[in-house]
Amino acid sequence: MFNHLIDTANARFSHLAGENVVIYGMGQFASDLADNRGKLVFRIVGVMDRDATDGVFKGIPVVNTQNVCDTARVVIIAALGSSCPIIYDRISFLKDKGVDIYFPDGEKRSARVETRASEYFIATRKQLALMIDVHDVISFDVFDTLLMRKCLFSREVFNILEGRHGIPGFAAKRAGAENTTENALGRLPTIFEIYEHMGRQNILPADEIALEKELLSVRLDMVVYFEYALANGKTVILTSDMYLPEIIMREILTKCGITGYEKIYVSCDLNSRKSDGCIWERIIREYESRKILHIGDNVLSDHVSNSGISSFIIKGTVEIADILGFGKALAAAGDYRDCLTIGTVLAKLLALDLTNVDGSGILIENTEDIGYCFIAPQTFGFVTWLARTAAANGEKRLYFCARDAYMFMRLYEKISSQYDAPPAQYLYISKRVLCGVLADNPSNIRKCLEYYYARFSPKTTVKDAIYRLFGVDVPTDDFTSLSVKDTDAEMLFSRINGIYFPLFRENAEKEKRNFFKYLKEHKIDLKSAALVDYMCGKSLRLAEELFDAAFYLFGLTDPSLTINKPDSNINTWLEKPDDLYLPLHDIMKHSQFGEAVYSSPEGTCLAFDEQGIPILDDGQTGFSVIDAIYEGVEAFCGDVGCTANSETADKIFGALFSGNFSFGNVVGKMTWSSYTANKGVILA
Repeated sequence: MFNHLIDTANARFSHLAGENVVIYGMGQFASDLADNRGKLVFRIVGVMDRDATDGVFKGIPVVNTQNVCDTARVVIIAALGSSCPIIYDRISFLKDKGVDIYFPDGEKRSARVETRASEYFIATRKQLALMIDVHDVISFDVFDTLLMRKCLFSREVFNILEGRHGIPGFAAKRAGAENTTENALGRLPTIFEIYEHMGRQNILPADEIALEKELLSVRLDMVVYFEYALANGKTVILTSDMYLPEIIMREILTKCGITGYEKIYVSCDLNSRKSDGCIWERIIREYESRKILHIGDNVLSDHVSNSGISSFIIKGTVEIADILGFGKALAAAGDYRDCLTIGTVLAKLLALDLTNVDGSGILIENTEDIGYCFIAPQTFGFVTWLARTAAANGEKRLYFCARDAYMFMRLYEKISSQYDAPPAQYLYISKRVLCGVLADNPSNIRKCLEYYYARFSPKTTVKDAIYRLFGVDVPTDDFTSLSVKDTDAEMLFSRINGIYFPLFRENAEKEKRNFFKYLKEHKIDLKSAALVDYMCGKSLRLAEELFDAAFYLFGLTDPSLTINKPDSNINTWLEKPDDLYLPLHDIMKHSQFGEAVYSSPEGTCLAFDEQGIPILDDGQTGFSVIDAIYEGVEAFCGDVGCTANSETADKIFGALFSGNFSFGNVVGKMTWSSYTANKGVILA
């Protein structure tokens, strides 16, 4: 269709002449290559895509990651540059199977080229303003430059429409309809002509236009240059390859606050694309003798080879997500819900002031933004899973364990009615309570020491360690005055079992009596309880000594326990790790941060008095910060009506630690929440 595109592809891949090749992608670029495959120096023998694993595309067999090696040993990523790193992450494991992976620039990739976000924004700030200064007419691309879709990709608009209207197959038909309509009409179609050609679908062009307006958000990082050009007296025009006619485009731009441009050039109105060069010829004629600069994200259509126009290529929305640390989240994305989650987070970040970014990263000063962008996706995902799973399992009531399940309970109480889920109740419990109550049994004492004793600070004395773990005040002597680093769990157990056990048993009987008083007062049945907690491992084994219960956990740290099986009472949102010391998930790698975020404002429950009233320590969290984070979580849930899969949500959380962001004093105000950490002891 476009000779220059075919000529460029042949030049870039001349070294693959005669080779069998699989192309990855089903968008415009891939379609053009497939339609013109007879003119290419290489042979296209297969097509891959995230959303298709079999069938035929443009008369070419669709292959998948399982059988691609039987088809070819070369994969060319036929997608926009912004998507290429994400696709590479998705299929990079094929290199180990002897498959060479190429980007559209013709280069074989053996590893991703990483770019720090701050470096990109600093370089753009230095270069782009200078480019605008020396030109008279400034042209901006619209989609992925001035505006971004919160679902990231245009195809996800079609998937959302299919999901909302319940019409299977609509998204695939709509994705191919633009090309088929163009071929039928012999010109570039408008959205109205595309839908007319598709026939009755029970979805109207107005539905798609309304959804576009709902999903579109400004990219403030680029709008500042649009406003800079206007403020400096430049003539500003907009140029877009798009099936939405000018009148609709103007409505969208006005809704997003983008005004003041002189003219907008839209391909479907002019029957010419940027990529075929005809729009540029028109613009040169209309602005004759004036210096023109075009700014856009597409290396194929926005890179102007015409000598009458200069071009500046910026990173598209997906590329920005990648360099901000969300690449792994994008690679894990399975459907439009995942893309919408990532895109909503990105829209929030791109609404920040990025003009003053320095080497320390993008400054996030608003604490709510931390909750919105990094904590909310996993929190919303877990709590939604919890409500659905508990309802499906017929639970009568959920008990949210102090203190780490506090935020989960707040959000659960807001959404549970949507799923006919059981009511919630807060349960005062802790490692300290479990150890104290169970210490009337030598076997349980040994378990507690095995699980926790080695985690005490070396400065802690044996006497203090015993008191903090079991609540038993043993006599001071030469042994109990030793540091924990000079003893071990087995040595201490021998001493407890031989000398101190009467003290342990007496204290445990008292603590158990008071604890059971608390349970009775609050009508908590040990035999039918369903407990909710954050991260559990060893403490869950202790809880099972008391509760014949079902457990609903955010995640599990003990790989030896069976989860999510019919014969298991343990249900988890995250998959469990294969190895305790090699965490699979980012939230497990930073579990103390998560613990601080999710904790309640109260101190840890140490025990109960004779009336069954909890006795709390005086360790307080920086709750004003945590409460603000929760407000961000709640705002996110109001903005996004769906949840991401657990892996995508976890990788979004991981971006918090990518080195691309700085937080001023926000994170520093958060106190690690566990009682033992406050007291100089680390109990993960």
